[in-house]
Amino acid sequence: MSSAGPADPSTDGRSTADLLRRSLIGLASIAAAGTGLELVLLRHWDNALEWIPFVALVVLGVAVVVLAARPGRRAVRFVRALAVLVAIVGAIGVFIHVRSNYEAAPLDFRYTDSWPTTAEPIRWLLAATDTVGPSPTLAPAAVTFAAIALLAATLRHPALTEDGSPEP
Repeated sequence: MSSAGPADPSTDGRSTADLLRRSLIGLASIAAAGTGLELVLLRHWDNALEWIPFVALVVLGVAVVVLAARPGRRAVRFVRALAVLVAIVGAIGVFIHVRSNYEAAPLDFRYTDSWPTTAEPIRWLLAATDTVGPSPTLAPAAVTFAAIALLAATLRHPALTEDGSPEP
């Protein structure tokens, strides 16, 4: 079986890499929009800390627009930096949610009496698995997922080489 080469006619002259890149940009866009919608539906804006994911999603949206507009080398590097920053913000959000669950655990009627004698690693496991506390621990991971998808779209980007071919 022979390879169709970089310009596969079944993709209207676009390479498989270009198709995958655009798919990753689309995936990042959908994940960011869905996460933003969920935050709005949950009314996730009671304090300044709860506005951080909205800011991160706006930053991610800017990065998506920049990358989708056929950027140059500097723009791709800028998008990478933004994506890494947003991924870190999402990871910190996971920790904040786990910590919030940990702090709320003594109020859970199932653990009020046993929490003080529960081993520390078990406490953190219960908080991380949403067994105790009100905060969904994987919700902020959706922000990180969207950022990683966008970061993946920059890998071997043609704008990073002088001749426009994908970087090695």
